[in-house]
Amino acid sequence: MEDPIQWEVEIYESAIEGKAELVFQASLEAGWHVYSQNLDNLEGPLPTYFEMQLPEGVTRDSIVNECEPHVEYDPNFMMDLKFFEGEVYFWTTLNLANSSDTDSLSGMLNYMV
Repeated sequence: MEDPIQWEVEIYESAIEGKAELVFQASLEAGWHVYSQNLDNLEGPLPTYFEMQLPEGVTRDSIVNECEPHVEYDPNFMMDLKFFEGEVYFWTTLNLANSSDTDSLSGMLNYMV
């Protein structure tokens, strides 16, 4: 299997005027997992990392939230690791009050499966 994970990125309107939710959805094939952003020890696998370039006037929450991870000892890395299987969501709130209709978002996503 060459690509055991599929990502979708969507922006959803919020109930709060001028705000929106930026949601990253990962769908993993059975037997695969992706690691949390919040690994306790960086001497193991790479944590999931989001980098975003926002248009001028658009801001976001300082963190990207994630679902509750599994925590399990991994004998390959000899440590407890936080990871996700199946479907997982990461999200952050955008403040679009000063945005325009022509604005666009770009960014980079790093992860390890």
